[in-house]
Amino acid sequence: MPAPLDKTPASGPTSAPALDRAVVLYDGPCTLCNKSVQWLYRHDPHERLLFASLQGPWAQAHVPEALKTMDTVLFYDRGRWSAKSSALLFIAGKLPFPWRALQVFWLVPRFLRDFLYTRCAGRRYWIFGTGYCALVPPERLLDQPLEGSK
Repeated sequence: MPAPLDKTPASGPTSAPALDRAVVLYDGPCTLCNKSVQWLYRHDPHERLLFASLQGPWAQAHVPEALKTMDTVLFYDRGRWSAKSSALLFIAGKLPFPWRALQVFWLVPRFLRDFLYTRCAGRRYWIFGTGYCALVPPERLLDQPLEGSK
């Protein structure tokens, strides 16, 4: 059973709206991140996840300032924020078996999980590049064009 959401900077209740599903915020230009979003979409049969780019209007309006400077995946659920490896484990908890079983990694101390996460995330552009765009239906994206923009 996962621990309460992280005590990372600015985790906790925020001004983000109440949503009926959790939100995965990802690095928009990152190919690995976009492919991960597509993978999550395909493996989320109960539609428990919504998606938004960290560079998009939803993130700019709702992500706490302390988290906007972090170079990481973010997870938002029921008014609480999580980042890095903890975000990945909370995401896994929204997926069906066998992916939910990845939550066993809650047993690994966060400093070790986050160290490994940071090592991989820091090389994602070099290994995977940029420019790939996830193809996810608009109803699962929070980054809809703003009113009046074209």
